[in-house]
Amino acid sequence: MTTTQLADRSLAIETGLLIALVCAARLIGVGIAHLPVGDEMFHVLSAQSWAQDGTFRIADGVYDRASFFTAMVGAMFRLFGESLVAARIPALVFGVVWVVVLFVWVRANAGRLAAWIAAGLFCIAPHAIELSLYSRMYTLHGAAFLLGVVMVYAVIAHSYTLATKAACAALALACFGLAFHLHLVTYPALAALAVAIGMDIVTRHHRVWTARQNRLWVIALVFAMIAAAAALAVIAWDTVVASVERFLLPAYANRGTDIRYYQKMFMTDYPALWPLLPLVLILAISYRPRFGVFCAALFISAFLLQSIAGRKEERYIYYSMPFLFALWGMALAALAPHLDRLLSDIANRFTSDYLQVKQNQGLSTALKTTCAVAIVGFILVSSGSFFRTVNIWRGQSYYFGTQLSDWEKAKPVLQPLVDRAPTVVTTNFAKSQYHFGRFDIVFSKVVAVDVLGAQAHGSAEFAADPRTGRPVISTVASLQQIFEQYPGGLFVGEKSEWRNRFRMSDEGADFLESRAVRVELPPGSRLVAFSW
Repeated sequence: MTTTQLADRSLAIETGLLIALVCAARLIGVGIAHLPVGDEMFHVLSAQSWAQDGTFRIADGVYDRASFFTAMVGAMFRLFGESLVAARIPALVFGVVWVVVLFVWVRANAGRLAAWIAAGLFCIAPHAIELSLYSRMYTLHGAAFLLGVVMVYAVIAHSYTLATKAACAALALACFGLAFHLHLVTYPALAALAVAIGMDIVTRHHRVWTARQNRLWVIALVFAMIAAAAALAVIAWDTVVASVERFLLPAYANRGTDIRYYQKMFMTDYPALWPLLPLVLILAISYRPRFGVFCAALFISAFLLQSIAGRKEERYIYYSMPFLFALWGMALAALAPHLDRLLSDIANRFTSDYLQVKQNQGLSTALKTTCAVAIVGFILVSSGSFFRTVNIWRGQSYYFGTQLSDWEKAKPVLQPLVDRAPTVVTTNFAKSQYHFGRFDIVFSKVVAVDVLGAQAHGSAEFAADPRTGRPVISTVASLQQIFEQYPGGLFVGEKSEWRNRFRMSDEGADFLESRAVRVELPPGSRLVAFSW
């Protein structure tokens, strides 16, 4: 067997082991069969329509956001039948692919140890696990963007043939096109990538500009990127403006203006590692200069862009997390031989000076291993992210644990009321439609903002949500109009949305409690219902 064959076999074995570990980390605890979660129901409902007739309908409207992902969910329904488990298969699969792509890329550019450290951190990162366990486009988006970056790095950093580089560039464009289709966060992601490419050009200028052919290639690449960015900006300008307006609304201002949001997040999740980032950058760049500079430029640019001008939620920066894990992998791999020598010296001194026994290789190795495990263990138990992951494995995730409402528990009581009510008002139209097959009006300030946008919000109550074709309200005055128009009706909402200023406000709750009759529901349902 040749060296190349041995290397390929080793990579295949390691990749298989990693896939098993990543799947295990995502299927322990709450697994894939938990209760419905938030926005995933948009894809589930739209996928039901796609599985039936190839459309993307929800009630009387159309939900075609990230339609490629929705079609994947619909394909799962056709293969395995309609269920939440089937709906979550694509997110799980691409959550695994995301980690594997990082592992293979880092292994090829920084070695086996750095790759295992980076992939290991990504494997047990709590939000990466959570994104893999509900039917939303984020893992596909992250995997597509990362694969596109891998292809770009192959073009600029490796001496492949022109045909191979052209194929890599084409695959990168396809990946970025898919990423744009899935989520607008691709804009800051590509801006960060452009900075990383620029840094690579600057730091490698003495090679890049030595040959005329290379100069022409770089110039052509830069102009192509500018043209592509301009074309995308023109095509999606209205969408970008609408998104910026939406994220500047008061409903998002509590986090949207906090430029230290992600700094606080990293300090909470990785308190033992995040403060050492400058040292990590030095070690990573000294270990693999070109690869380290590229990953550092990409992550830091993304972090700054998201902190200053981006939406402030964990899932909106997770496209950059693989590059941070790659940096940590390189830094710890650079430290490993020095730490090994230090721990060996400490173990040998301990056995000879303190225990006063002859040098024993087995005992020294055991002591060295104990010290290393203690160091890693302390780092883990000092991190909020580790305990979040443990809680996920225990079935106590914030997203997938005991906080979720169980609409099925309330169905025996509510379904007859829904069927005969003249109108059904809800704070959660997706779950009402999924479980009861009906809703008529949505009461939610957040949904009203989604529908009407920043400029019109508050001036056009009862406007139809294009996703459902049904009216949306957000004020008590509108709720009172419904009571006057309909002699009877039903309100259904989740306890987590009750007396929530962005869903059912205190004023709305007070109105319902004074004008309607509370419906007694099973406590475990975590729902609130009123009839009038």
